Amino acid sequence: MSPKPKVSENDNIKVLSNNQFTYKPKDFDIDDTELLRDIGLSCVPESFGYSQQRGQEVFPYYGYPKCSIVNKQNDTYLYIDRKSNLLYMNCPDDNNGYYLTGPVGKNKIAKSDELENIWTVSKYTSPVDASNLEFGLGSCGGEEKLVQGFMSPILNHTLYKSAKDLATSKPKIIFFLTLDSMSRRHSFRKIPKVINFLNSLNQNTSNFSVFDYKLHNILGPNSVSNQVPIFGKKENFVNSFEGKQEIDYLKDNAIWTILKKKGFISFLGLENCDSYFPSSLGRRPKVDYSVGPFYCAVQKFAATSFDKEFTLTQRCLGGHMTHYYILNYTTNLVRMHKELMIKDRNDKDLHINGPNMFLYLHLNAAHEATGLHAETLNDDIYDFLKGFLEEFEKYWDVFIFLQADHGMRYGNWFNDLDAYQENKLPSLFVIANNELLNKYTKSYHCLSSNTERLTSKLDLRETALYLGGVVEESVYSINLLTKIASKSRTCKDISIEPWDCSCVKMTEINLEDEKISLLLGSLKEYAEHTINSVSYANSMYPLGKICKHITLDNITKVYHVDVSNIHEFFKVEIESNTQKGMKFQINFFIAADDLNMMRNKYMFRVEKTAFSGNPIKARILNISRMDKFAGPCELKARNAGIKAEFCACVED
Repeated sequence: MSPKPKVSENDNIKVLSNNQFTYKPKDFDIDDTELLRDIGLSCVPESFGYSQQRGQEVFPYYGYPKCSIVNKQNDTYLYIDRKSNLLYMNCPDDNNGYYLTGPVGKNKIAKSDELENIWTVSKYTSPVDASNLEFGLGSCGGEEKLVQGFMSPILNHTLYKSAKDLATSKPKIIFFLTLDSMSRRHSFRKIPKVINFLNSLNQNTSNFSVFDYKLHNILGPNSVSNQVPIFGKKENFVNSFEGKQEIDYLKDNAIWTILKKKGFISFLGLENCDSYFPSSLGRRPKVDYSVGPFYCAVQKFAATSFDKEFTLTQRCLGGHMTHYYILNYTTNLVRMHKELMIKDRNDKDLHINGPNMFLYLHLNAAHEATGLHAETLNDDIYDFLKGFLEEFEKYWDVFIFLQADHGMRYGNWFNDLDAYQENKLPSLFVIANNELLNKYTKSYHCLSSNTERLTSKLDLRETALYLGGVVEESVYSINLLTKIASKSRTCKDISIEPWDCSCVKMTEINLEDEKISLLLGSLKEYAEHTINSVSYANSMYPLGKICKHITLDNITKVYHVDVSNIHEFFKVEIESNTQKGMKFQINFFIAADDLNMMRNKYMFRVEKTAFSGNPIKARILNISRMDKFAGPCELKARNAGIKAEFCACVED
């Protein structure tokens, strides 16, 4: 029999009903995490990240101007009018240029190289029929790039009716608003206006309550390893899969497929055009609305990029930041459904029935190497949340997970333990209207108590499904609305690997130790062979056809975690002289037995080596670049089907 998840019964805590418990939190503060040290938790991080002072030194205020000032325009000069179903341009002095439109093809999400040659750029002469268009990019005369953009959903009336017929009582919006690479502490540094707004919602005059989760731990090292388990369970997560890609890889386990049976209309909005989500989900997740290809067009034709190496340059498109367009699309999508609900209302019945909605947004403003660009979210997220809650709370019960996938993990500042800790502790704020919370008899005490417990993305999936009327329990998760996690909960209890656990102490290794040096030399050779086997010696090409042979040279830092007496984890930073500035971060799992060493086509091969004369096995868990590698070489490698991070391109 599987063990049960650790919940509050272990701590002799009586879960109080809403009538017995009054939720009146103090204003959220960056250092509230220190309170966790005195309440008897088994999992308490040695560090929650940079101190306030050090955080301000590493991430000083940059002062990005408004895009309207940068580009000297208040809005976009390209627009889709849904009343007339026309796309038109109104450039200054009628100096119109060129435009492209989408969607293109049938794929909901795509890799950049897959859309490289699919776009058609046309000269603008007159308004364009937009009946089947969701977005456009354009240029006014004299602009070399297509920097005017707009997105507008095409309302599916049949879908609206079928979802409405399945929904019961007041409909719900379950909303994952995800800010990439935003630790909890970074949220307090870079989006203080949003934090102040969240605090204001907890005042007595508000119809909402907000909960600040102080110990929310990552499941894995990157976006997909944290977010895809929300979409389709952790056991169904893969970095990539073989065979046909034009599918929904999660199939019946996908949260949008499960909730569709409960009258939910789904929207998947990714502000990026990377290879990770398409590789994990397939190109056609069965969501009802999506906007991914728009940002592939932006990345190719506009003067911006969503890569982490695109540093300090503000991501403007027309008069707005690039994330404004996906936020605006979301508001318009919900507004269109609201207007239909009002139109369909029976005047004799004041109750407005409508469809449930599942919304997932993933914004990439903080996904860059300096840690400074996150501040561009401050005004836009505040304006969006304030407007969204004010406009739609009357028509829907609203439950928002304002979360991050992980903390910051890029740039030259990523060289000490506090930085590693912030990577493991992403932000999570739960926002819900009180009318909804009052429908769940113990919601306030449970949600509030769980802000002081170890939580993960798996808890969010179980909670979201429960809100949608679906019970899916797991030994690794709890429903945050109905249960309180145990104080004795550990990373192992919730399927978090030791190297991803914020509570496991990571120490820096002395590189002068002779025994350690011998082991590291063996690991370096293993990593070098692994990198070259999929780049320089890629089986699809003659040796060195696309990528140079990479030599790993100087090991600069090594961090170590004792997993058990026969299992260890090493995080190694290695420079390469093959290309100027090239630097890798490589994570190794070391074992004296066969744990984590079974054959797996989705994992790197196992290397047999020795330490102090004793045979051991090593497996590379992941390899990432710490330097800036985006650009022509990245595109060349991806077009050739080679992992770009592993490639130093041969000069043409």
